[in-house]
Amino acid sequence: MTHNVLFLCTGDPARSTLAEANLHKVGEGRFGARFAGSVPKVESLQQADVVP
Repeated sequence: MTHNVLFLCTGDPARSTLAEANLHKVGEGRFGARFAGSVPKVESLQQADVVP
């Protein structure tokens, strides 16, 4: 089973990117991770299976 995680960053835009990369590395395929800024695009939410 894959769990979907969406990282939202309201400050430093690099944090959510690094969090996604780290989860991909340590999660070993168990997580589907995406990142977005404080105003995420609808496409990012849909890819993470989060319906606005």
